[in-house]
Amino acid sequence: MKKLKGFTLVELIIVMAILAILMASIMQMYKPIRETYVDATLYENQRTVQNGMIQYVSESVRYATNMGLYTSDKKGTVKDAVDAFADAYISANNIVDVVGGDAKATNTKEAIERCAEVIIFDYKTGYTYNNVSGWKGRILRRKFIPDSSYSSTDPAYKKYQKITNDAEDPTKTSECRMALGDAYYGDRNYFMTLECGDPTKPAGDPWVARHGIKITVASSSKIGRVTGGIAEKGSHVTTAGEVLCKNLSGASDHGVSKAGIFDIDNFNDAVLTAGGSTKVYIVYLNPGEDGIEAVRSAHS
Repeated sequence: MKKLKGFTLVELIIVMAILAILMASIMQMYKPIRETYVDATLYENQRTVQNGMIQYVSESVRYATNMGLYTSDKKGTVKDAVDAFADAYISANNIVDVVGGDAKATNTKEAIERCAEVIIFDYKTGYTYNNVSGWKGRILRRKFIPDSSYSSTDPAYKKYQKITNDAEDPTKTSECRMALGDAYYGDRNYFMTLECGDPTKPAGDPWVARHGIKITVASSSKIGRVTGGIAEKGSHVTTAGEVLCKNLSGASDHGVSKAGIFDIDNFNDAVLTAGGSTKVYIVYLNPGEDGIEAVRSAHS
């Protein structure tokens, strides 16, 4: 009977070593592909978030009849921004208190303080996600709080409390909420830039409010954690969109022209373009009895 001969231990070890080398080489060949796939996934996720941020702002303000853009370096707080918006509205519509009569301007300002919508882009506050603090660039929204002193005999505009600076503090949920939710932004910093112009119009053409506002959102493509903070690495992913606000050119009240306002006197987009630590306040009035109609009733 013929004796079968097998592999020696040394031969098996050599074959295993060769296979290990081949496997390592194959994995090394696929590493760039894997990294490209991971980067592409991160880019796509960031673009999805950026598109959501642009759409949120666009859908919120698209029917606005009046709007003001303010930055915290120009107007210190959200209340200051709303007051500046009210003053611009009163001035544009030539509203004054009647001596010995109706306090039209005073009532109008109070109505705006109670009824104005406010969106805040916050690149000043560091937020915490997955137990890591310091993430910046979140969209906040004013919440309307019923006025406990409101009764059916009060004017309609008094059903909401006047705005306070709690409307820009997401830790105080009574007047402020984070739009889209904390998990939506994840572990990324976001930069938002607003430009008052229409990129489809030739340079030098006069711009009016109904032509729209360009919004650009950028975020870092790779972010690494370091001791005591967050370090951004790599290029930025950027998404741009345009908000059309056709009602800003002026609103009609039963055929009587009412001047709509677009106030940017206290707005500085250069700070955001440079990624500076600031807040942007988008203050506006929407159609309806909770918006422009309530304000008009205050000075009619």
